[in-house]
Amino acid sequence: MMISAVGLGLFANHQYQQTALSEVKAILLSSKALFASNKSFDALLQAIKAKERLQDLSKIDPNLEANIDEALWEVLLSIQESNRLNGHTAAVMTVDVSPDGEEIATGSVDTTIKIWKRDGTLIRTLSGHPSIVRSVKYSPDGELLISGGDSKIIKIWKRDGTLLKTLQANASGVWSLDFSPDGSTFVSGGSDSIVELWDRNGQLLTTFGSQKTGIRGVAFSPDGQTIAAANIDNTVKLWKIDGSLPEIVLKHNAPVYSVAFSPDNRLIVSGCIDGSIFIWNRDGKLLKTLEAHEAAVIGLRFSPDSRSFASGSWDKTVKLWKPDGTEIATLSGHDASIWGIAFSPDGKEIISAGAENLAIIWKTTSQFQKKLYGLSGLIFGLDFNKDGTVIATSGTDQTIQLRQLDGTLLRTINSHDAALGKIAFNPKSNILASVSEDKTLKLWQLDGRLIRTFSGHSATLIAVDWTPDGETIAVAGTDGRVWLWKRDGRLIKILEDHTGSVWSLAFSPDGEMLATARDDSTIELWNKDGKLLKILDDHQAVVWTVAFSRDGQILASGSGDMMVKLWTREGILLKTLTGHKAAVWGISFSPDGSLIATSSIDQTVKIWTKQGELLTTLIGHTSGVRAVAFHPKLPILISASDDQSIILWNLDQILDLDSFSYACNWVRNYLTTNIAIEPDDVKLCQSSFQKTEFFPEFFINMLR
Repeated sequence: MMISAVGLGLFANHQYQQTALSEVKAILLSSKALFASNKSFDALLQAIKAKERLQDLSKIDPNLEANIDEALWEVLLSIQESNRLNGHTAAVMTVDVSPDGEEIATGSVDTTIKIWKRDGTLIRTLSGHPSIVRSVKYSPDGELLISGGDSKIIKIWKRDGTLLKTLQANASGVWSLDFSPDGSTFVSGGSDSIVELWDRNGQLLTTFGSQKTGIRGVAFSPDGQTIAAANIDNTVKLWKIDGSLPEIVLKHNAPVYSVAFSPDNRLIVSGCIDGSIFIWNRDGKLLKTLEAHEAAVIGLRFSPDSRSFASGSWDKTVKLWKPDGTEIATLSGHDASIWGIAFSPDGKEIISAGAENLAIIWKTTSQFQKKLYGLSGLIFGLDFNKDGTVIATSGTDQTIQLRQLDGTLLRTINSHDAALGKIAFNPKSNILASVSEDKTLKLWQLDGRLIRTFSGHSATLIAVDWTPDGETIAVAGTDGRVWLWKRDGRLIKILEDHTGSVWSLAFSPDGEMLATARDDSTIELWNKDGKLLKILDDHQAVVWTVAFSRDGQILASGSGDMMVKLWTREGILLKTLTGHKAAVWGISFSPDGSLIATSSIDQTVKIWTKQGELLTTLIGHTSGVRAVAFHPKLPILISASDDQSIILWNLDQILDLDSFSYACNWVRNYLTTNIAIEPDDVKLCQSSFQKTEFFPEFFINMLR
């Protein structure tokens, strides 16, 4: 009888474990699906749940654990949504942050204003508006909050929620409010094109504007002398503070729904219902037009330091831009249209108001990566200059692009008459070498000036490298020949042992050896005089890339066989690295030689020790990664992908990360303050909470 009971108990436990295992697998699949749908925050919660549920099983499947860790890691490397403010019962239309950064105000279609702590705790709810609240704004000294909406009413509140005054606006509805920089006055914009100027006590000072077309946004200039009014008559009018005729009228091609001045008073940005953003100087000269969003740009705000601006749109996204119009990031996660955005005073967060009854708090930067946009075509060449201040890229668009570390485009060089192959900076100077399908090698200054063109090659050129002394250049291409040139234009020698394309070549750090990668799956080793020393033939497919370690003792090769091989400089195979799921296109050694980075068509970058131990996989690109390069001085790795982006990876933070603890700290505010949290999520991370610094200043500052 006892044996029977024990048997039944074991069977029941087995059934429970199988059910629990199936549940963990389902949670993991949910996490991956949410991440693929740009729901990173929900994906992270599911990955955390899967990790904790797995630990409850009596026997842990190592493959399942690895898949959960990969899903968790994938989200952490890119997530910027950090919290949600749930509590409104209808669409959130507006948001602002107090000047000290301690409070967030939101206004809603539910006619209320809610005041929140920065961690998401609800402080109070302000009632009294009879209809939709469309705008809230803190005074510069933080003592007052003003609010307006569809009922013609403007309310002035004390910071503690005490109602000081209710004003009757002349406009049919109040869509936008802004305080003057000194806080002595504020301006309101109405749905029937009336702009009204008030003192902070609620006394009407001036009324201007009369066209029956509607104001959608108002903003004070930083010097307090100009008021910008965004109008659905396709204009932004810049009024003098006394209400006299507009100084400047900025003309657009569609109704204008948002406008903002940069805090340094150098720029104006305006957003239209067609998704476009216009960048103007203060004199009204149009500098750039961005096809920014797929729907109306309803909110625009500059960061406090004027280094960036944010746009919020009915297309459910927030985008971050540099002042020159370069895209910095796209923040996706809303389920409905965005109606308002605001920066925190320190510029580290953006809050967006959404029509799905909530506001989302985003970090403006990732601790682990920075993505640079603006590339076109396929990127074959990627390199740092010798001191790491410039990133160069080349590819099928026939140009070379030079960028600063923060992504600012320094220059586009219209360099060749056909697609470019790889590029290489001279190790002793800032001279850049490029090769192309037009069969030429060219040398360039950083200012874009052409130094010299090397002609006479018999086929498309693909690969290029310099000797360590910066005096000799090797190039190779589709005819299998390797051409050795002096930098002054003298041809030294042609190496002609090849019969197929040479896809990559690399000089050893001492300049005594040259390695070439061939499409017949071999690597050839040459001495500096052009004598063939050895052929390495262990790969099973095209060898796409080769690179020497910084001490010259190890040669790494990447191939279409999905493998990376490590060799001695004499050609003895040391180790084969497996893990990529497609061809390996890029290899780079860290400056100290301790790390190897590899990139692949499988959309990943892998980091290995020099002994071949896999440390981590970097997931962030959405297409094949053609090239990787370590920064010569900083703990940064860059990767270039067919998704037309470059990612700068912060290796110090990535390699030292306890991913589960970090994930729990990321969602801590949400789990402890949000009133809409799912019952199943209440107990998540209870054993893992600990204080973590999310954004070390060194990484943010070194990219500026």
